[in-house]
Amino acid sequence: MNRDRMSSSSGLGTHASSAPLTCTLNALEPTKRERHRVLSTALSRACQEIRELPEGFAFSFPHDPILRQRIEEWVTYERICCGFLTLTVAEAEEGGPTWISATGRPGVKQFLRELGFLNV
Repeated sequence: MNRDRMSSSSGLGTHASSAPLTCTLNALEPTKRERHRVLSTALSRACQEIRELPEGFAFSFPHDPILRQRIEEWVTYERICCGFLTLTVAEAEEGGPTWISATGRPGVKQFLRELGFLNV
């Protein structure tokens, strides 16, 4: 979830009539961009496991109400700058981990690899 490099296109082109896979951090105002960076760093440190999915990746985090709030805030910002991602947050039962799934159309998995999502 290291997002320092995600302000430009991945160079993967387009899929059918879809827009390029591009993260637009400038869609966030400067204070929110900085908060997004801080949250990304915190989540990178807290991530316990990464699982590869057919169309992306899932990231596991410890069960913690404060961390859950940070995850939700991060997802809100992420949806603004990377609208092509499908982000799902789920909690396991009985105090199990919280999972973020980041998936999408063809090319998303490679985009996440190239731009540091897996650098935890």
